[in-house]
Amino acid sequence: MFTGKDEKLRAFYESSIDGIILAKTNGINTSANPAMCLMLGMQESELIGMHRSELIHTDEARVAELLEERRISGKAKSELDLVKKDGTIFPPEVASSIISFKREGRKIKKTATIIRNITEHKEHVRQIIDTAQKLNMQKRLPELAIWN
Repeated sequence: MFTGKDEKLRAFYESSIDGIILAKTNGINTSANPAMCLMLGMQESELIGMHRSELIHTDEARVAELLEERRISGKAKSELDLVKKDGTIFPPEVASSIISFKREGRKIKKTATIIRNITEHKEHVRQIIDTAQKLNMQKRLPELAIWN
């Protein structure tokens, strides 16, 4: 049973609308919150033991840059493409940190990654750009009519 601060952290972890994955520093997942499971269409038991590379659809060079930034500064943020269980690819914003804590007197390092699905945001931006382009074209129609 969780008490005190642990109970608050567990409540945050389980109720977050963003996906959260905890992993070993070698990239092997050790836990995933309910939002992450829903986002990927997987059960936590499927995600535990899976390597991060099985979820990432982004080119390896970009992932390597993110991992190097995290190694140097302890944290990194980027947009990547992830793959759901059904094969669907989606664009999340990913923020990853190295966390240290003590367990049974030993210092342990893990990674905590927060994943926010930005599919809807990207679609809204695309619609705004499309509308702006259409409005710009409508402004130019009188100019184009002069040349006909």
